[in-house]
Amino acid sequence: MDFPTIKRRLSKKYLLDVPIGTLHSKLKDLPKESLLVKYPIQTKYIGLDEFSYTKGHNYAVALIKIGHSQDPKSKIIDMVAGGKTTAVAKAVLNSVDPISVEACCMDFWEPFKTAVKEKLPNASVVADKYHTIKLINDDIQTLIRRILPALSQYDKELLEENKFLILKGRERLDDNQSYDLQTTILINNELETIYVFKEQFRSLYLIKNIDIAREKLHEWLYKANSSKIPELTQVANTFSEWFTEIINYWRYPISNGVTEGKINKIRVIQRKAYHYPNFHALRYNVLKSEL
Repeated sequence: MDFPTIKRRLSKKYLLDVPIGTLHSKLKDLPKESLLVKYPIQTKYIGLDEFSYTKGHNYAVALIKIGHSQDPKSKIIDMVAGGKTTAVAKAVLNSVDPISVEACCMDFWEPFKTAVKEKLPNASVVADKYHTIKLINDDIQTLIRRILPALSQYDKELLEENKFLILKGRERLDDNQSYDLQTTILINNELETIYVFKEQFRSLYLIKNIDIAREKLHEWLYKANSSKIPELTQVANTFSEWFTEIINYWRYPISNGVTEGKINKIRVIQRKAYHYPNFHALRYNVLKSEL
């Protein structure tokens, strides 16, 4: 890197007299293109997610290649600072060949969906399975907070003690937990109803046929909207808006589990370095680790 030239340009354009040593300290870890992957990358499946890179105050979007049977290796393709916006998502999507991408997995974030539709017109958006179920669990917790003040002290304590069982998959409970769960949800009719709806929705992912899954999801949404439970109708409205993206999971059974794993890798790299002085240094070291 030509630090004297950078110094002259800063002095001429911005009237800044920056010492060579300072420039070297701040810019020495900027990505060296020869060490990074050549863009655009051809890949079939990708994932988008956001992460914090400076103790929760600054955010970036990571683009992940999701491996599959013909190309099993997953990797971090690129990352762009700037937060969870359409512009940042579009910038990071420049790293892939738009013709090659068939599907992009993401959480329920409209700016990401907008960016994919603009930059990757041939790609289908897949709503991440984990975040789909998490939306229902989040609304269950909202309902719990709503009904809690009206409960007796005994029921309050019972619900506080066992509410994690309501969020857990039924098949993962032992006999004692199943009994405690049943006792807990009987505290309130709305709580029992939304729990049943949650388990019915989870069972949709066991269906293999996309046409049956589409029919069952339509039926679930109709019944959820008819329940008159605010938290349930709210999540049903979100699922209706993302209906196609949820159903796309049956066409492209990918999830952001790989993406979350790569985000965790980025955090490990950050911790090992006791955090990098700037985003460019972090990006360079992350991408270098993926070569």
